[in-house]
Amino acid sequence: MSLQAGKAQNRNASGRRKRRIYLIITAAIVVLLGIFAAIILHQAEQNREKEYIQKARESYSEGDFEGALLFLRRMESQNKDSEALMLMADCYEALGNYERALQMLRKLNTSDPLITNRIQTVEQLRSKQEQENYISIAGIMLERDTRSAELDNLEITDDQMSDVAALYALDSLSLQNNRISNISALKTLGGLDNLNLAGNQIRDLAPLAELKGLRFLDLD
Repeated sequence: MSLQAGKAQNRNASGRRKRRIYLIITAAIVVLLGIFAAIILHQAEQNREKEYIQKARESYSEGDFEGALLFLRRMESQNKDSEALMLMADCYEALGNYERALQMLRKLNTSDPLITNRIQTVEQLRSKQEQENYISIAGIMLERDTRSAELDNLEITDDQMSDVAALYALDSLSLQNNRISNISALKTLGGLDNLNLAGNQIRDLAPLAELKGLRFLDLD
């Protein structure tokens, strides 16, 4: 091999080494920049979430529970920390949404006696709320906002008519073949358009004049 050829090979080898070194350095810089950018973004997210939870605390202290939840929902992390989850539970409980409050509480450390006691308290509140949403009429449990009720042949008396009137959202009601003589309580059911009172001894039909939307009435 000639001297010139050897020098050329050495230059080529040196050039390749330099290119490899350049590529390695460039790749390392790119990786470092990526790590640096990820750290900055993570820190920015943490700062933003701290700001959200602070604003949520302020809204909660002012009684603006929906506003507090709005800030808490903006937090990007899927696994919110215990402070955020507890505050969300507080907001939902204050709004009477006990089911969502329980969902938040159960994401916390349920081996903690304080969390366990809190869950039991909220469960009791939910149970009480559910009971208050129902009313018993002649042994039948009905939701207070039910739209239609058939209460036939139950020996319902005048004393129970106030319970019937508590079904405020009724648009259809059947009280056929009971022991009713006084229907004055029904005048508050302004949404009624279908009413069956057949088989009762109604003394005075005047209260029905208050039911402006009534379209069908059966008294036979």
